[in-house]
This record gives sequence, structure tokens and C-alpha cells, in this order.
Amino acid sequence: MSLVMGTSIPLFLDSTFTALSAALLGPWWGAATGLAMQLVQEALHGFPWVYAPFALCSAATALLVGLAARNGRFGTALDLAVVALGTAGANAGIGAALVLALFGGGSGSNIDILVAGFKLVVRNEYLACLLPRIPINIVDKGLSVGAAFLLCKLLSPRLGPLVGRAAAQSTSPSSRQQR
Repeated sequence: MSLVMGTSIPLFLDSTFTALSAALLGPWWGAATGLAMQLVQEALHGFPWVYAPFALCSAATALLVGLAARNGRFGTALDLAVVALGTAGANAGIGAALVLALFGGGSGSNIDILVAGFKLVVRNEYLACLLPRIPINIVDKGLSVGAAFLLCKLLSPRLGPLVGRAAAQSTSPSSRQQR
């Protein structure tokens, strides 16, 4: 769940289950998991409707991780780095746009202090919302995508075709014709 709203730690960590389900089950199941995580956060906080819009960030995570796993690009350290950085960039960009559009740049979380500081320096609302989210999302999505990566590595001997390159091969038209 979100550590941003409940503590002074500027991490979200809501993407771990999203990334894991996307890597194991595919991007659409990952997106459904991300939506469910955001709705659980809404319920836990009395439905303020500040979490649900971030299902768009969850969907980006699910699509990037799920497609990488499906296409055999989630098996090496380099793959992990590329997927984690791509996910971080997508989440930072989407999150900044959502916060600016829905909340005027301040979401009521501890990251707002950084946004206010950047507003003084860059004098651009979107950049002020985006810039502090980039390093935070690199750490946050690095941890979430990294956890999914490690769990996939641990589970791959047991799950076989559900993880990594085998998943891409088992769903390709040529492999279906060979069966």
C-alpha cells in the first residue's frame, strides 16, 4: 500500500502485486490487480477518491511488465533495469499529469513539499510535479518490479511456461502449430 500518505517515506509500493501478476499472468490481469489495489486503498481511507485515478499508473506498470515478460524481456538484470526505468518514467509522467489535472499540483501527501520547491525553481507546474516523482519512482518501481522479477525467477522452475521466454514461446502461432 501507499507509504506516502501514512508515513514520511515518499514511496508508494502499490505496484508490487501489479507487477507480479502482470509478469505471471499477463498485462490485463496485472491491470486488474492494479485497479483492485487502488480500490482497496480507497476503501481503507473512506473512499476519498484520491487513489482510484492512479489506476492509470497501475495500468502502465502492468502493460510494461506484462508485455516484457510475455516477449521474453524479463529474464536478465538488463531486462529488469530497462523495465524498471521505463515503468518509473511512465508512472512519474502519468502521476504528475493526474496530480496537476485533478488536484492542482498538490495531492495532500508529503511529496507536495518537493513539488512546492520545484515550482519556485522551474516555474512550470507540470515539471514541478514531474521532477520530484522521477527519483521517487525509480526507487519505488525498482523495488516493486525487482520484487516481481525475483519472485518470477524463484517460481519459474515450478511454473515453467508462465514465466519469461517460455511464455512468449508457448503463445506464439508457430509453437501452437507444433503441438
